[in-house]
Amino acid sequence: MKVKYLATLKPLAKKPEDEIVVTGGGTLLDLLKEIKRKDSKVLIKRLLDPSSCNPQPDILILINGFEISALNGLNTKLKDGDTVVFLPSVHGG
Repeated sequence: MKVKYLATLKPLAKKPEDEIVVTGGGTLLDLLKEIKRKDSKVLIKRLLDPSSCNPQPDILILINGFEISALNGLNTKLKDGDTVVFLPSVHGG
């Protein structure tokens, strides 16, 4: 599947856009484990809680344009052709 890192995540990733093959059950959690296994520690620290594979609270994850809370969260099944986007939310005041 296609994976995209946007905004401030882009320079942290080895590639801002990548094709990643998911092993296991083919869920978003499996994808996160694969990213954790293969990508830079700086990106992983920004994306995921260091003690788990849970996304940091300010990271939005979209699958084919839908935020994962509108789907099945980390248990959302992925299939060939899906696009997963990681986007940090921006806060200001």
